[in-house]
Amino acid sequence: MKKLKFLVFGTIQKHSAAKNAAVEELQKTKDELNSVRAKYNEDKEKIDILEKEKKMAEERIKSLENDVLILKELEKKTTTSEISTSSKLNKSKTKSHDQHRKTKKKKSSTQEIKKGKITEILVQTTSNDDFLTKHFAERLHDLKFYDFPAYWKDNEIYDSLKQVGYIERLEVKWNYKYRTV
Repeated sequence: MKKLKFLVFGTIQKHSAAKNAAVEELQKTKDELNSVRAKYNEDKEKIDILEKEKKMAEERIKSLENDVLILKELEKKTTTSEISTSSKLNKSKTKSHDQHRKTKKKKSSTQEIKKGKITEILVQTTSNDDFLTKHFAERLHDLKFYDFPAYWKDNEIYDSLKQVGYIERLEVKWNYKYRTV
């Protein structure tokens, strides 16, 4: 009987050892599965964050493209409005108005100075577009300079301003003792 008990006990121990090994193996598999699930969830969260960032970047790109289009349209409008206003100023409405303008042009230079007549000076343009795009802004800027001495000639003013940068248009307004450019 003792032998039988001993054999049964030995068999039970073998089975329990096999069960323990199987349980340990299942536990390892479960731990690996949990770690894979955790990594999957982390990766999924990263993907979601990246997709949100991608959408935000696309929206920013679209808004910047719209801003560029709006700025280009505004630049076109400003140039066309400048052209249209200058062409409107040059045209006379009637013959009598045209004759009246001709008589005004014949007045003496002292009267022109007193009235603050604006004269436009012809400017030499550069044919080198690469130089202009490389060294200057896309959009033109209007700058005003005050208090040039009245005895300065237009060419002197042009030469001194040309040292600062590229000049596309130059207008001079006479005041009493000074000029405004």
